[in-house]
Amino acid sequence: MLKKQKYIIIGVIIIAVIGSVYYQNKKKTDAAKLSKSTTVQRGDLKETLILSGEVKSSENTTLHFQTSGKLATLQFKEGDIVKKGQLVASLDQRDLKKRLTKELNDYKATRWDFDQGIDNVKDKAITTAMQRTIDKTQFSLDNAVLDVEIQSISIEFSNLFSPIQGLVVSRGNFQPGMNITAADSIVEIVNPDSLYFEVTADQTEVTQITSGMIGQLTLDAYTSEIIPGTITHVGFSPSKDESGTVYAVDLQFNNSSNQNLRYRLGMTGDVEFVLKEKQNTLFVPSEYLKSDDNGEYVSVMRSGKLENIYVTKGLETDTSTEILKGINEGEVVYD
Repeated sequence: MLKKQKYIIIGVIIIAVIGSVYYQNKKKTDAAKLSKSTTVQRGDLKETLILSGEVKSSENTTLHFQTSGKLATLQFKEGDIVKKGQLVASLDQRDLKKRLTKELNDYKATRWDFDQGIDNVKDKAITTAMQRTIDKTQFSLDNAVLDVEIQSISIEFSNLFSPIQGLVVSRGNFQPGMNITAADSIVEIVNPDSLYFEVTADQTEVTQITSGMIGQLTLDAYTSEIIPGTITHVGFSPSKDESGTVYAVDLQFNNSSNQNLRYRLGMTGDVEFVLKEKQNTLFVPSEYLKSDDNGEYVSVMRSGKLENIYVTKGLETDTSTEILKGINEGEVVYD
C-alpha cells in the first residue's frame, strides 16, 4: 500500500514538472512572439525623392583653329584663368601677311586702272563699248576688294580668342613650331561660375518634380555638407546617351563658395527633394502594418489580449506610414 502511494506521489510530481516546463516554454514562446514592438509616435513625416547625378558646366568651350598652319604662340597652360576675348593661341602669320600686302597692292593697281578709265571717258559721250569697259574695270576692282577681305579673314582665323571667361581645364600637347590642322583641339575652357548639378529622372520620377522646386544636394566628395539648389530645367525629351528612358533635370546651386574651386566637373552626388510633408501627425514604421481582405491593420495589446485593429493610413514614406484613424499615440503595436 505504501509502495503504491509512493508511485502516485512520484507521478504527480512528474506531471507537475511537465506542466511547469510547458507553462514556462509557453510564456517564452508568447514573449518571443511579442518581442518585436514599437510605440505609436507623433512627429513630422516627409515623402522624399532622391536622384543621383554629377556636376556639369553651362559655359564651356573647346577651341579649334579654322585653318591649318604652324603654331606660333600658345599663351596659356592648364589651370590658367582666361578672360573673355583674350588671345589664346596664334598660327604663324608671316605668309598670310605677305599675301595680304600683295592683295592690297593688286587692289591699288586695279583702283588706279579704274580711276584712269573714268578719267579717259570724262566729258565724253559714253558708248556701249565704253560702258562695258568701265563695268569690267569695276568688276575687277570689286574682286580686288574681296581678295583683301578674304586674306584679312585668313589672318583673323589664325588667331584663337576665348569667347568666355574661365579656367583652362585641358590643353593639347602642342608646342610652337608644330603643324596644326582645323581638327586639332587646342584648349578646353570652363567657367567655374557656371557649374550646375544634373540629375536623371525616369519617367515615373520626372512627373513628381517641376521647375522651381528646392532640393538638398550632397556631393560624394563632401558628405557632411548640404548644398541647397533650385531646379531650373526639366527635360522634355529623354536623354539620348542613356540606356533607359530618363530625363535630364538641372539643379542650380550657389557657386559663391567655389572661389577655391572645391566643386569640380564630374563630381557625383545625390539630391533630395521633399514631395509631401505632414507635421505633428501619428505614425508607425511601415513594417508593422499588415493587411487582409478587410483592410490594413496593426496588432495592439488591449485588455491583456492581442487584437488586430484596422486603421486608416495617410502619407507613406520609405520607412513610416501616417495613421489617421484607429490607434492612439503611445500605444504599443506588435509585429
